[in-house]
Formats: sequence, structure tokens, C-alpha cells
Amino acid sequence: PGRPPTIATTMAFKFALGVAALALAQADAQPPPIKEKEATARWMVKTMTYGVLSSISTMEKTAGKPFGNPYSYADGTATNSTGILYFYVSDLDQSMKDFEANNAASFTLTEAELSYCMDQGYDPEDPPCARCVLSGDFEKLTDEDEIAFAKEGLFAKHPKMRTWPESHDFYFGKIVPTSIWLINIYGGATDVDMKKYFAVTDAEIDEKFASA
Repeated sequence: PGRPPTIATTMAFKFALGVAALALAQADAQPPPIKEKEATARWMVKTMTYGVLSSISTMEKTAGKPFGNPYSYADGTATNSTGILYFYVSDLDQSMKDFEANNAASFTLTEAELSYCMDQGYDPEDPPCARCVLSGDFEKLTDEDEIAFAKEGLFAKHPKMRTWPESHDFYFGKIVPTSIWLINIYGGATDVDMKKYFAVTDAEIDEKFASA
């Protein structure tokens, strides 16, 4: 008989399965019904893998102006999404330098990241190709339980993060959205109800996804 799998092998196998499941879900992803604004925002946050993190620039030539920077993120684990944006960052990055002076932030997502918009023939600016801008303050995580939770979600969604150099002193941060601008259909944008946004559950996201 062969040797039993080691703990490391078993963890690697489970990790690979999780990554494969995420990739499959993204490939087939379709939005919830257009009237479900809070569910749409939560679905986007759970489904997308990256967005544009915006800060107020502290660079000499652009001081005081908006600065956008593509960033990977997660909002929890595959079975426990939160609607909170978690990041794995280094103070060597310009965005973090900006947040030292002013931690006001916004994070922009677009459904054009997925195949759905292209399959429908939508341009990224077409309103049915949903866009979502989440605003809040960037914070460094200090609670050990929340750090562990953020690490689990981010490293599952972005395996390459595990290999990033220790010399860059990466740490975990978050944005708890306080307002969300969403457009997912013609007729203007929606100011998302934040209480309803955070009340959306994974089961509801999956249910509305299934009925789309």
C-alpha cells in the first residue's frame, strides 16, 4: 500500500480544489436580478478578484489629486463572505503612503472582469455591465482573529500572495464600506442601502445567483 498523504499534501489538495472552484464559479458567473441592488453589490464584492483602489495622492507632481491603483482583495472566505474589503499590502506601495496622510479610500469594481459582459456584447461603460464604487477608510488590521480570517480568504483567492517576499513587510488591511455607488441598468445609479448590504447572506447571494 502507498504511504498515507501528509498534512501538507492534504492541505495543498484542498487548496487546489478551492482555487479550481473559484475559477469555475467566475467563468459561469451571472449577476442577480437587476432590482436586487444590495445583493448585486454583495455578489460583485464576493465574485470579483481585483479592483482599483483610490487614494488622495501625496506624490509631488500629483499631490491632492486622485490616485488609482489596481489591487487584489477578498471579502472573506468562499462560504463566509462579509462585504468588507480585505487587502494584503506593503508600506512600500504608493497607496499605503497616501493612506498614512489621509486614509479616505474608494474601491472600484466592474463586471467587465468577468466573461458575462463580453458574452452579452456590452462595453464596460454600458450600464447593464455593472459598476460599483465602495467608499470608506483604509485600516490596518490588529485583531489576531480578523487577521487570520483575512489571510484565509485572501490566500485562497490569490495563491500567489503566499510567495510574496517577507522583506516587503506585508500586512493585512481593510475597508469597511460606508457608502456604495452602483449602476447595473439604464436610468441612473443607486445609492446602496448599507444596512441591507451588510445583511445579505451567502445563501441569499447564491439563491439570487441561481435565479438570474
